[in-house]
Amino acid sequence: MREIKFRAWDTKDNRMIDDFTNYAGWMAFKRLNNEWRNKRYVIEQFTGIKDKNGREIYEGDIVSTPYYIMNKEVDREQHAVIFQNGCFGIERENRFICLADLRQATKFDYVSNVGDVAVAWDSPFEVIGNIHE
Repeated sequence: MREIKFRAWDTKDNRMIDDFTNYAGWMAFKRLNNEWRNKRYVIEQFTGIKDKNGREIYEGDIVSTPYYIMNKEVDREQHAVIFQNGCFGIERENRFICLADLRQATKFDYVSNVGDVAVAWDSPFEVIGNIHE
């Protein structure tokens, strides 16, 4: 079962508030809720997936992964993690791809949402920042 965790970006103070999973954090989260509705805080949820360095991947993170053609790394791609269609994922070439699908793919695996057998992603991801920084 996936651990349910949240963090929040404070748009007024331009800082990240981490981990609302303990009681004190939950109480702070409840107090933030009114200001969240006023757009001061952007609440982001943990995806349940960690990157190659063990860092937790949250909605709003920017992830990087190598891009391969014919078993050779040709580029690195960067994408924001979003929640859509009941899944955390990224948009690539106007298609939404779940992180869970990509995490299990290796070079030359077919990923149905990507639709290209000759080009595949390498796993795992690396968090390189977030959409707020």
